[in-house]
Amino acid sequence: MAAGENVIREDHVVAFPPVPTAGILGVLVRESRIEEFRRLERENRVRIWRVRGVVSDHIPLCGDAQSVLARASEHKLFINNPPLSIYLHAGGVNAVYYDLVANGEGKLSYIEVRVETAIPGKALVLAWRPLNALLDSFVRNAELPLVLTRLELISPEDGEVIAYELVLPYRNGVRIGPLGGIDQLLPFAPYDAIYREAVVSGSPFYRLLCAFRIYDGTTEIRRWLREQCEQHRIAERLGAATNWWPFIRCLWLAVGS
Repeated sequence: MAAGENVIREDHVVAFPPVPTAGILGVLVRESRIEEFRRLERENRVRIWRVRGVVSDHIPLCGDAQSVLARASEHKLFINNPPLSIYLHAGGVNAVYYDLVANGEGKLSYIEVRVETAIPGKALVLAWRPLNALLDSFVRNAELPLVLTRLELISPEDGEVIAYELVLPYRNGVRIGPLGGIDQLLPFAPYDAIYREAVVSGSPFYRLLCAFRIYDGTTEIRRWLREQCEQHRIAERLGAATNWWPFIRCLWLAVGS
């Protein structure tokens, strides 16, 4: 079965970052491939790595690793006569070659690129730029919502996937009810909305933008708090301990990614 379509039924270990958190970019190593991954790191031998980019119209953000990796891609990019080998030419001798592999319906399953490095984790880092550059070129010519949902590192020994790089999903859920209702804190409502934008975004860059949007709003909130203090005759000044939880949480998401 093509990459991105098989049901994965094994556990995974987060190899990076050291303290994984939902919403950040992380590397998952298949449990059965941990020793191989560590051995390849210790060898530190320069080689050509194959990396696959799985494409969809959105980045999945909720579920456990197995459910996210098994989720079918959604897009409208089809390949004639797959597998299709193409290049992206940037002038002179600057060209990158790709293999586009499709499923039985001709729908793109993944894009494979080759990178040269000694470290398996670095191979994933190096593959992001050429894969995104190809998708940028596709979107320039045809308006399609295309994103890389994850990268897959291929073993140099048997051609199987040994590791994935993806936005780590939110695993925890919330069960509500019965309850009467929720009090909306109107002065904070615009920043609640921005914070939710950050949580549902698969882009760490947009999360950082949301963090600064909330930070800009703290001046207005402090002004409102001073007015409330005057109205209720509270003499204490606002200190550094003021609870700016929307900004802190959003900035943590951005920096952690």
